[in-house]
Amino acid sequence: MDDFKNFAYSNVTVAPVPSDSGTTLTVMSGDGVLFPTPPFQATVWPVGEIPVARNAEIVRVTNITGDVFTVIRGQEGTPYRGMSVGNQIVAALTAKTVDDLLTASSSSYAADLGSGTTVVATHNLGTKDVVVAVYRVSDGVEVDVPFSRTSTNAITLNSAVNLAGHRVVVLGAYS
Repeated sequence: MDDFKNFAYSNVTVAPVPSDSGTTLTVMSGDGVLFPTPPFQATVWPVGEIPVARNAEIVRVTNITGDVFTVIRGQEGTPYRGMSVGNQIVAALTAKTVDDLLTASSSSYAADLGSGTTVVATHNLGTKDVVVAVYRVSDGVEVDVPFSRTSTNAITLNSAVNLAGHRVVVLGAYS
């Protein structure tokens, strides 16, 4: 998932050459630090205008050296457009950003637990960075069940009571 920074905005001081396909641009002096660590999506559009499909291009910033950005042009189906000095550039929400967030937030696992006081739940989320909740199916009340992160794909629940009739929900962190 891409990094984010608030107010990651600047103006282009050196436009790509050629303007409709070049892969480097320079932002205002000192503004490179305002932007997140690459890679990330950015939108470029003319000064004095609102970015819309007819005048803006989404680029993927793959490297920043000082105030010089290396970009991949025409991202997310936007057309290559001639960029010029003074154009605005911002790292803001794009459809890809939202899709990435939705994909990351869907890293979850839920299952009914089997009989016994020690139960292994194989979640296959590929991380030990998980949040675990257990609840009784009959009334939906959450119960406190100690657990251990036995691998990046499983947890082991250790309860004083039989876990039959309970359900586990595991949420994995995104990186």
